[in-house]
Amino acid sequence: MKTKYEIHINGYKLGDCLERAVLSFGFYPDNFDRTKITTHAPLHHYTYRTYESRARLNEVWNKTLEAIQNDDCFEGYIEAETVPDKYRLTFQEKPFTPIVNFPFPKCETPLLLQAGLHKASDIHIERDLDLPRDELDDLLLAHNFYEVHWRGEHEDERIFTYQTAWFGDAKKAYALLRDYIKNSGGARQVDLEITNLFLRKPSDFPVSRVIPKGFFSKVKPLT
Repeated sequence: MKTKYEIHINGYKLGDCLERAVLSFGFYPDNFDRTKITTHAPLHHYTYRTYESRARLNEVWNKTLEAIQNDDCFEGYIEAETVPDKYRLTFQEKPFTPIVNFPFPKCETPLLLQAGLHKASDIHIERDLDLPRDELDDLLLAHNFYEVHWRGEHEDERIFTYQTAWFGDAKKAYALLRDYIKNSGGARQVDLEITNLFLRKPSDFPVSRVIPKGFFSKVKPLT
């Protein structure tokens, strides 16, 4: 696999001109199912993806940023991400069987990001949307993941996301989650995405909370 570069527009309000512009830049609309899980699923979500280069990503980012800044209606945020192939792991999905204890501690005080700041990373764990809900869903939600539902052309997913303020925590959390799923099953994919660029409009637009820097400093690996 190659390194993947993506830009996501998470819009809660946007003008018609902006939608036409981003589609012309190569974005496509993502189909989030808002009928059950609505907290973090934006009304308008668009993705741009390239495997070409970071320079190509930056080119599209600059055009998109200008279009968003010129849209008086826009409310939400935009982010550019790098997903190295070493942080994209696919599993043959099998029933969840908790062999060892879930390795994440619960963060009682996640950060609400101040204006001008952005998260360092996202960790995504993907499960079949039609899979019966089980203990793994409960474990993820109880340990600072949030859930959205997504429907694609070939697969439907429930996606759980974990956000960190520091990439050092993300690497350790990813390794813990990767090893846990290898042992216990229950998921089809685990990805770690590095957040390179981020903009909120307005600057204090609320985004989901993140795990503070250093949270995983005392967390031990699975044995």
